[in-house]
Amino acid sequence: MVKKIVVLLVVIVSLAFSGCTENENVADNENSADTFGSVQWVSYEDGLNESASTGKPIMLYVYSKQDCLACDKMENLLFSDDGFVEKSRGFVMIKLNVDVQQEKEVAFNYRVQYIPYLPTTIFLSSNGTELNRVIGYDYSHPSQALNSFLGYMDDALQGKMNREDFSFTTINGKTKHLSDYRGKVVLLDLMATWCNPCRMQMQELEKVLNHYGSNDDVVIISIDTDQRDDVNKIKDTFGDHINEWTFGVYNSEVVSKYLLEGSIPTLVIFDTYGRIAYLRAGLTYSQDLISIIDALK
Repeated sequence: MVKKIVVLLVVIVSLAFSGCTENENVADNENSADTFGSVQWVSYEDGLNESASTGKPIMLYVYSKQDCLACDKMENLLFSDDGFVEKSRGFVMIKLNVDVQQEKEVAFNYRVQYIPYLPTTIFLSSNGTELNRVIGYDYSHPSQALNSFLGYMDDALQGKMNREDFSFTTINGKTKHLSDYRGKVVLLDLMATWCNPCRMQMQELEKVLNHYGSNDDVVIISIDTDQRDDVNKIKDTFGDHINEWTFGVYNSEVVSKYLLEGSIPTLVIFDTYGRIAYLRAGLTYSQDLISIIDALK
C-alpha cells in the first residue's frame, strides 16, 4: 500500500512539473512570436532601422488579441496567402499589439486611437511618409479583401500615395469630386433623414464649423445613405444646416466603400492629401473631431 502511494505521488509531481513547463513554453512562444504564417515580423525600433538602411517600405499592422475577430481572420486568411507572403518580402513587416501598453502608445502616434476598428494597416515609405491606410478586414468577402489588399501593397512598393476619390451629386444637382478639395481636410458625414443620431451628429459638425470660423481649410460634406430620401426630404429634415455645408444625395459608391457595418452616422475624415485619417460609426463629439483635424493641418 505504501509503495502504491509513493508511486502515485511521483506520478502526480511529475505531471505537475510537466504541465508548468508546457505552459511556460506556450507563454514564451506567444511573447516571442515573430511570424504569422510564413511572414517574418520585426519589432518597431528594429523595423525603422531596417527600413532606413535598406530603403524598403514599411507595413505596420496594428491589431488586438482581445475580441478582435477581424484580426484573427486577417491573420489566418490573408497572411497565409502565398501572394501576400511573396509581396511581404518587399516590406519591413512590423506588428503592434494594442493590448501591450508600449506598443499601444506607438499606435497612438499614428492616430490609431481615433480609429476603433481594428485591424488597421499603415503603409509607410522608408522616410516615414504615410502612403496609405487600410482600416478593418472584410472577412465576409475574403477574395475581394485579398485582391484589394494586394493592390495596396503594390502601390506602396511603387511608392504611390493612395489618394481617395469619388464623385457625388449635391442637392443642387451639381457633380462634385472628393479630389476637388485637395489641400483641405474633409469631413464626410454619412447620414439619412430618419436617423435621429445623425441630427445630433450635425449639431456637433456645426460646432466644428463654428470653431474654425471663416477658415475654408476644413470642408464638411453630408451624403445621404438611403436612396428613398429625395432632395426635398433632405432639405426638410436638415434645413437648419443646408446652407452651412455641402449636402449630397444617395451615392452607392460612397455607401459601399465607407459605410461601416451599415451604421449611421458614419464619419470619415480625409487629410489634405486625400488619405483616410479617421473612420468611425456612431456619434463623434466636436472636441474629438477638432483634435483630429488640428493634428492633420
